[in-house]
Amino acid sequence: MNKLLRSDPGPVAFHNPPPPDNKSSSEATASPPRTMSPLQLLAMLLIATTTPEPRERRRREEEEEEEEEEEERRKYDLVFRRGDLLEVSRTLFTHFGIYLGGDR
Repeated sequence: MNKLLRSDPGPVAFHNPPPPDNKSSSEATASPPRTMSPLQLLAMLLIATTTPEPRERRRREEEEEEEEEEEERRKYDLVFRRGDLLEVSRTLFTHFGIYLGGDR
């Protein structure tokens, strides 16, 4: 029970500054820190990672969409070739007033 109510959390490796040396104050401030806090590490990672700009991202998405549309068009170009006979229903001709004969 006494351990649960303890106010001193003990030494924390990431948050405790290094012990002061017996050097002059200018040398102590010039030396780099020996430990890095998790927040400093996270900030360094977030700043160091680059994300593409929104304009660049939009341009890439548009290019990908255009490529997909082009692939769809090419797919149908490969199925039909010039001179192929296509089946068309009679109702399409009669709709436009084309007489096909046979009293129809």
